[in-house]
Amino acid sequence: MGVWLVLWFMSVGVPGGEGKLNESEWIFFMDLNTYTDWFSNGTTAWNASSDPCTDHWVGISCNPLGTSVVRISTILLGTIRGVIPPSIGNLTQLEYLYFANNIFSGTIPPLSSLTLLTYLDLSQNLLTGPIPSTIQFLTNLNTLNLQTNRLNGTLPSFLGSLSALKIVYLYGNQLSGTIPEPIGKLSLLNWLDLKGNQLSGTIPESIGNLNNLAGIYLDNNQFSGTIPSLAFPQSLGEITLHTYFLSGSIPSFENLQHLHYLSIYSNNLFGTIPVSFQQCEC
Repeated sequence: MGVWLVLWFMSVGVPGGEGKLNESEWIFFMDLNTYTDWFSNGTTAWNASSDPCTDHWVGISCNPLGTSVVRISTILLGTIRGVIPPSIGNLTQLEYLYFANNIFSGTIPPLSSLTLLTYLDLSQNLLTGPIPSTIQFLTNLNTLNLQTNRLNGTLPSFLGSLSALKIVYLYGNQLSGTIPEPIGKLSLLNWLDLKGNQLSGTIPESIGNLNNLAGIYLDNNQFSGTIPSLAFPQSLGEITLHTYFLSGSIPSFENLQHLHYLSIYSNNLFGTIPVSFQQCEC
C-alpha cells in the first residue's frame, strides 16, 4: 500500500509540487502549434519543449496540481493566425477562454466537453459558419462574446437555456432569421448586443421578461413591424433600434425610468419623444 501511494502522488503531483499537464490537454497545445503560427511567429513566450503549467506560460493558468489548464488569455493581439484545433475539447477543466483580437479562421470547434467554462471570448477574428450547437452544453457560461466575426446561420434558440448568461455580444456577424422567443428566459442577462447582423422579423415581447437587462442593441438589422410598448424591461438604460424598417408610433417608454440612451432614427416611426426624456441622450 505504501509503495502504491508513493507512485500515485508521483503521477498526479501534489499541491505546490511540480506536476505536469496531463497528456490529453498537452495534445491541444501541440495541435495549436500545428494548426496555427502561435509558437513560430516569434512573439510568444511559449516553448513547445516546456510545460504550460510548471514553466508558467504567459496567459496560461492551471489548477493547483499543475495538471490541468483552467484559464487561457491571449495577449498577442492581432498576431495569431490559423484555426482553433478541435482538441480544445480536451481542456475539460477550462473555465476562461479569451482568444479575441487575432486572425483565427475556420469554424468554431465542438465545445460540449467544456462544461466548466464561464467566459468565452472569440471576438474580432475571421471565424465562419454557424454558432455551434455544442455551446448549449456550456451551462455555467455567463459571458458569450463572438462579435465581429463572419458567423452566419440563425440565432439559436438554445441560448435561452443557458440560464447563467449575463453578457451576449454577437454584433458584427452575418446572422439571419428572427430573435427566438426563448431569449426571454435569460433572467440574469445584463447586456444583449445583436447589432450589425441580418436579423429580421419583429422584436419579440419576451424581451420584456429580462428584468436585469441594462442594454439592448438591435440597430443595423432588418427588423420590421412596430416597437412593442411592453417589450422592454424597466431595468433598461440603453436602447438602439435604428434599423430602417420599424414603423408605427413611438412608444411612450414611460416605464423605463433608468433609460439614458435611446437611438431610434432612420425608421418609419411617427410621434414625439416623451417630455420625460428631455435629459436623455436620444
